Amino acid sequence: MTIISSFRKSSRRWAAKAADRGHRRRLWRLGVLGLAVFLSAGFAGGYVRIILNGKKLKWPDNELTWQWNSSGSDDISDASEEAAVVQAFRSWESVSASRIRFQRKSNTTSKNVGASSHLVLFDENNHTGYFPIGTGIVAITPIAYNPSNGTILDADIIFNGRDWTWSTTGHAGSFDVQDVATHEIGHFMGLDHSPAVCASMWPYVSPGQWLHRSLSPDDRSGAVALASNGNEAILRGSLRRPDGSDLKGGVIGVVEVNSGILVATALSDRDGDWRVRGLSAGDYYVYATPLEGAMSNANLTSNEPVHTAFGADFYGGFPGPTPYSLSAGQDRNLGAKQMPADHDMEDGTGSPFLLNPGDLTTLTLWGSEYEGMDVQTLSPYLTVQNVSNGRSWVQLNLSVAVGCPTGSYDLLLTRNDGAFDVAVGLVEIVAEAPTLSTLTPAVGTLLGGNTVTLSGSGFQDGAFVLFDGVEADNVQFQDSSTLSVEPPAHDPGAVSVTVHNPDGQTVHQNSVYTYAGVPTFNALFPGAGQVQGGTLILINGADFAEDMEVLLGGVSLPVTWQSSKVVRVTTTAHASGSVDLTLRNPGTPDVVVSDAFEFVNNADPTVTGFTPGSGSESGGLKVQLFGQNLGDTFQVSFGVDPATGQGGKEASSLQVLTSSQIEAITPSHAPGNFGVLLTTASGQGVLAGGTFRYMPAKAEAQSGGGGGGCGGVLGAPSQGFGDFPALAALFCFFTFLRRRRSPAV
Repeated sequence: MTIISSFRKSSRRWAAKAADRGHRRRLWRLGVLGLAVFLSAGFAGGYVRIILNGKKLKWPDNELTWQWNSSGSDDISDASEEAAVVQAFRSWESVSASRIRFQRKSNTTSKNVGASSHLVLFDENNHTGYFPIGTGIVAITPIAYNPSNGTILDADIIFNGRDWTWSTTGHAGSFDVQDVATHEIGHFMGLDHSPAVCASMWPYVSPGQWLHRSLSPDDRSGAVALASNGNEAILRGSLRRPDGSDLKGGVIGVVEVNSGILVATALSDRDGDWRVRGLSAGDYYVYATPLEGAMSNANLTSNEPVHTAFGADFYGGFPGPTPYSLSAGQDRNLGAKQMPADHDMEDGTGSPFLLNPGDLTTLTLWGSEYEGMDVQTLSPYLTVQNVSNGRSWVQLNLSVAVGCPTGSYDLLLTRNDGAFDVAVGLVEIVAEAPTLSTLTPAVGTLLGGNTVTLSGSGFQDGAFVLFDGVEADNVQFQDSSTLSVEPPAHDPGAVSVTVHNPDGQTVHQNSVYTYAGVPTFNALFPGAGQVQGGTLILINGADFAEDMEVLLGGVSLPVTWQSSKVVRVTTTAHASGSVDLTLRNPGTPDVVVSDAFEFVNNADPTVTGFTPGSGSESGGLKVQLFGQNLGDTFQVSFGVDPATGQGGKEASSLQVLTSSQIEAITPSHAPGNFGVLLTTASGQGVLAGGTFRYMPAKAEAQSGGGGGGCGGVLGAPSQGFGDFPALAALFCFFTFLRRRRSPAV
């Protein structure tokens, strides 16, 4: 592939003084030679095929693959740009009459464009070389093709992340990822720019623009033309210049008679012939107009000739155009149309007017030689009033009927000397933007998959919903005010929610849904307690919220939260028998453990102390435990986790001396500080206060020789023995003293 080093600009530059153009910039494109053509959306739809040297560019297969570069955009923190690109591909794939389908390959870190991987990526430092300083290119689609037959060999979509800011939420001053992606995917498929202002393939885009997220009927017709499912209706004909010769590159517009909606555009070929595919059965008006004004042949990638020296007109003339009926699957030829002589009037308005049904608004169009201008429309839903004009402008009041269908509409420009022009698809009627008022519930599980109801207004069938930039599953449209969705999995915390209507409009709210873990139950101790209440229970599990609720036998208990894995509760009085345990995090489903705890008539055991408080890791030490209600002791365990009451080993032997004293032989255990657990035959139990220290055998032997270690009881039997950190610090201190004395031995 050889690339011409010079850059070519359109002869029409962006005019800052044109109020209707805002901060719009002109498209730029690279001139190329050989096997590559570059299509770009400038600071920055349509039914125009890319044609080079008479060859229409087309993929050899109707299933196109693409691959996402996982680096994404530096401007977007929630990774929602990935979902935006996915939705842009879906927009094109949703054209049921087209056989174009997309297969997404696994994400990649590769940035090697031109390697037949069909990458979609953000270039943050111009590593691709496609964004020289000052070019104004926002995104680019390099296409490699075979010049002998037009077969597309490779294509990539590259967003300019170095020079422009990107967002998915309409952030001021940034370009919308889905809007631009939808345009570039049209090029990726093989479509050129469209002369319809409201089409996704219109060659201009502005910061914050969202309209091109969704496809116009014109764009859909283009997808059908690339790969039709068959049985679509077709209109065709040919154009002649005023002198009778073939008219090349004339814009064809097809308008639905009943509504006045622009449904498709096309260009006549080098022989003056034109064809519009993908139409539905119905009645249509057809017009032809020059490719000039805000969009000209400089905006086309195709290098086919374009004639502009003629005037616009309808088949059948204007103001009385001929309606043409088309049945399903019909291919109707309207014959040749000789166009009238050229005139000096030219429309230059480059941005669409977005209106809602019921609107009454003032519009200003910019162009040249507008004096004596009148403005009309073929739609019964639009009413033009109070037209005034100057040489370069025309102003009018446009009233939109309440029942006006959404879609693109032309404005027809007539001058008092008979000059006629068409502002192609300049008015776009859109539905009211969606609003989001509540989510029910507003808290859900970390795993997702629970049902959440979104309430608001303006929701559309086919909407998709993002939670913190990640697409939700199973979106169900109930009505225009209700959606039900299943949130994706997510880490704990409050997240944003965005609703995307299929027409491209969105509503975004921050921190309106909170992810909280559904608690997981592992174990509890003890498994039984006295009917009088007062039994301390340790509950072990995972994802315990700090404000979780615990119910025992349906009675809510005060909760002491130790960590996300351990909570403590104390029972209240209850009749004897087994009861269920319920764990409840806010906004998440209850976790119910059946028959988890039993209330019994026996009094709970207590342990007031034990001696000695330490022994060898090899075990075999006789330890006496003191307390109350110990006569029914069934088991004593050493090496227990003092925080959870879990783990440990059963004593080698156990002897009940009295109801207030028992004796147990320690089992072997790894060194460390551990709890001591006592269980009765009825399932009641207690975790003794303090810890038992298992010492390494070598350390115990040294301390027993008078080296300064502590070999006695740290507290009287009636006392607790302190917590683990205190014992650890004490042991280290004694060890330090012993080591200082060693040299003198």
